[in-house]
Amino acid sequence: MLERLLAELDRGQTLSVKKLAMQLETTPAMVEAMLEHLERLGQVETVEFCQETCAECPLGSNCAMEKRQRLWQLRLNR
Repeated sequence: MLERLLAELDRGQTLSVKKLAMQLETTPAMVEAMLEHLERLGQVETVEFCQETCAECPLGSNCAMEKRQRLWQLRLNR
C-alpha cells in the first residue's frame, strides 16, 4: 500500500489525508500513519502555504484555514 500511496503523490499533486484515504480505499488514520513513516524516511513532506486568506492560496481548494489540514507531497530532493 505504501507504493500506491507514493504513486498517488507522484502524480504531482498535493493532497490531504482525507482525499488520499478515499483514493486508496482505507482510513485516514492508516494514511496518516503511512505518511508519517514515509516522512521519517525522507520520502514525503508536509506543505504549509497558509496565507492571509484561502482565496490567495494556491492550495485553497484542498484546505481551509479554519481546518488547518496537513497537506502532503513527495520530497523534491529525495
